[in-house]
Amino acid sequence: MINSARSSCRIEPLQSERGFRLMGDVEFPDVPAVKEALAPELHGTLVLDLAGVHSIVDDGLGLLVAASSAYELREALCLFGTRAARYGGSSR
Repeated sequence: MINSARSSCRIEPLQSERGFRLMGDVEFPDVPAVKEALAPELHGTLVLDLAGVHSIVDDGLGLLVAASSAYELREALCLFGTRAARYGGSSR
């Protein structure tokens, strides 16, 4: 779980289904930790609840795209609460 003083993002396992809840702002320093948390779970169907995400940088969006296409998801990557997320821009 990401939840440090330097991080603006928190990630917690869902209780009701296989997946995670992301909360806060997903900023550039958070992306590697989010990737590390998700990597062991990228098989079968994975649910990501993004309702608590205030904003997400382009690297975070890229991570979600990569998770849905490049990893071994046999079923689906289900994203919930995407209306609440605001695009945070590019690192370039």
